[in-house]
Amino acid sequence: MLAELRKLRQENSESFKDTKLSLNRLESSMTEIKQQIVQLDERITTAENRLKLFLATGVRVLPTLVEAQSTLKELGVDARIEEREILERELTQDKWSTQENPTDVRAIIRGDNGMND
Repeated sequence: MLAELRKLRQENSESFKDTKLSLNRLESSMTEIKQQIVQLDERITTAENRLKLFLATGVRVLPTLVEAQSTLKELGVDARIEEREILERELTQDKWSTQENPTDVRAIIRGDNGMND
């Protein structure tokens, strides 16, 4: 009877190891699939946020309405852009520099930047 119990225990142990290995593979595959979904979602969002202009010279893709405004104006299309959109575009461009001295930043915020003299 003990021999039979040992045999069953060994079979269960092997079965458990196989199941655990399968679950690890499944988890790894799921992680890879989730990463691919995130990448595809980012690509879809980027593609959806672009403006496509179908011109006689070909298709022109512009990321924002702000960038398309001059082309649309040439085509006679009135594109109204809110101040907020223009500011967002300017703020997201890489034109920022860091301020070395935090007291200078406080002075600028207070309006004591020397430009009011």
